Amino acid sequence: MTASLPPEHVAEVPTPALDDDQLEAFLERRGADLEDAALAGTLRTLNRQSLPSARSFLEGSDVPAECLAAVTGFSVEDFDGLEDITVTSTEVIDKARFLVRYYIDLPRLIWTVEMEAVFAYANGALLDAFFFNRQVTDGRATMDLVQRRYFRGSAIFDRKAEVFTNATTALSAIKAR
Repeated sequence: MTASLPPEHVAEVPTPALDDDQLEAFLERRGADLEDAALAGTLRTLNRQSLPSARSFLEGSDVPAECLAAVTGFSVEDFDGLEDITVTSTEVIDKARFLVRYYIDLPRLIWTVEMEAVFAYANGALLDAFFFNRQVTDGRATMDLVQRRYFRGSAIFDRKAEVFTNATTALSAIKAR
């Protein structure tokens, strides 16, 4: 007995935009631009996420739930740039553009979190076990946490304009120090 799938359930195999030699030459010319786009896209994604999502990222550093619940705001910045970028595939979009999928490693991602100063004073020792640079101003406390994270993302390269656009981040994993 032979089974078949209806056409709408059959996925097309994407057409690679570059072979191995072309990819190597492309990265020689455009690798730094790809790194810049990947970093900017990742930071943009992280800084636009919801507070519950940011708390999930911080939970990856074993920050206790009571500290995470106290976080009322956050920002994310990079300290050292990318350590590694690995292109996993390229895919033709049309004659003028192709998609580049990659993994990046950010060795020093700085999370600055904000919370009520009352909580920070009452839980200073606990917070200091996870955060540094604790400062209090006008009833608000801010402090920093460093993470090393890997990200999977993609960007579109426009052949005519010779620029990367639409850099997005799809997945992240924490790397233990």
